[in-house]
Amino acid sequence: MSRRKHLAVRSPCGRISRSANPELMSPAEVHRLVSAAQAGLRDPVWSSEIGRLHLQGKITSSQFAAAKRWSALVAAYSDACCSPRPPQTMSLDAAGGTSADPDSATGIREAQRHERSVESYLEGRTALRLAGSAAERVVDSVCVQDRAPAGLHELDALRTGLQSLSTWWSARRKAGPR
Repeated sequence: MSRRKHLAVRSPCGRISRSANPELMSPAEVHRLVSAAQAGLRDPVWSSEIGRLHLQGKITSSQFAAAKRWSALVAAYSDACCSPRPPQTMSLDAAGGTSADPDSATGIREAQRHERSVESYLEGRTALRLAGSAAERVVDSVCVQDRAPAGLHELDALRTGLQSLSTWWSARRKAGPR
């Protein structure tokens, strides 16, 4: 009877693995990583799902701009409504400061900024509702929650919703300020 080889790499069933070095990457994985590096993964747009869809050519640049604007609007609306922040790492620094006095010049500017963001958000939400409930749901899922669209149906709904937002905002820009 032979001794058990304690330092041997084993498969999940307990047998000694026959692969020479389990830390080596497969040739397909090496090719994928080299191709990704050549495609420009250093671009910070790759860090978001909407940016990845844009860089892969699945959405147009106007749809990408609408997605970025929509996610900024949702963040501003959330700030204006004083909604709770998403969970994050606890800050060890003192987060001093209070909100501006509503009667001061700074407070008036902040209140006006909040009014504009709420108004813009509600107009954008109206444009998304006109595009359909699927488009509204998928745009929120991809742009705000940074989730990948699941399947062609959701990708088409995302394109429809973002194109609706883009058209809405370009029509507003052409109409001029109120």
